[in-house]
Amino acid sequence: MAKKPWLAALLNFILPGVGYLYIKKNKVLSYSLILAIAVGVIGDAATGYRYVPENPAYMWAASLIFLFGFSYDAYRLAKNKK
Repeated sequence: MAKKPWLAALLNFILPGVGYLYIKKNKVLSYSLILAIAVGVIGDAATGYRYVPENPAYMWAASLIFLFGFSYDAYRLAKNKK
């Protein structure tokens, strides 16, 4: 069954790595991304440490570039897999 490229992109946008798992590509990268996010979230929750940058717009911009990049890559891989 052909995978839906838009769904792979959406999954990678929501949680980077899950879109790759959906299309069964880049499994090592997928698990690495998911583990890195989990460690960051758990570590942040455990320590109560909150980093607030001076200008959060740069952080938001960097995060969106990161998410759109992974989303596009998953979309491209799923589309080429047909």
